[in-house]
Amino acid sequence: IEYFMENGGRFTFTTGRTPHGIGGLAKEIGINFPAVVFNGSGIYDFEAGKTLYDAYLDDGVDDVIDFIVREVPDCAVMAAGDDVQYCSRENDIMKVYYKVSHYEKLEFKPHRSMTERKKKIIILATEENVDKIAKTVRGSEYADKYNYMKTNWFLFEILPKGVSKGSALKRVTEMYPPFDKILVCGDGENDIEAIKFADVGIAAGNAM
Repeated sequence: IEYFMENGGRFTFTTGRTPHGIGGLAKEIGINFPAVVFNGSGIYDFEAGKTLYDAYLDDGVDDVIDFIVREVPDCAVMAAGDDVQYCSRENDIMKVYYKVSHYEKLEFKPHRSMTERKKKIIILATEENVDKIAKTVRGSEYADKYNYMKTNWFLFEILPKGVSKGSALKRVTEMYPPFDKILVCGDGENDIEAIKFADVGIAAGNAM
């Protein structure tokens, strides 16, 4: 990566994490291009320390969360905003998420009590229940209201309509042209749109 950047390459992340959640790694590696964060609901310039783009969910997403919880009561719910991340329901899968993501335990707040604007919703459940949630939501009255995706076997996420890593990557590359060639590597359903957008798309060996 260092060799790539030293010779003119621009390297960054397209991630589901918040700027805070990826900041340590960005600093350690020293990325030299704005990062796609919140799975496309944000673009953040770590060098300048500022947000370049934001997308938000409307209040109707609370109805979708209630619908999912009724269908799969044994699920956890997280809501992420600009500088906040709350947990409104917990289960054993949350412990896995904290370990994998190196997060401390999140503050509890019911999703309808969250006054900050939401950028994405994360539903945590068993693999079987994540598949059930995906199938149920995509066959419901809410199917076309938001962008839904499985980001791994225990995570299902809700984003604003039309928002994805691919849409945000397209936006940021248009902000800072030109590019000779764009390469994207990913392993989850949330990476598909970015991989399609790239000149060269690479799926990791353990990809979904």
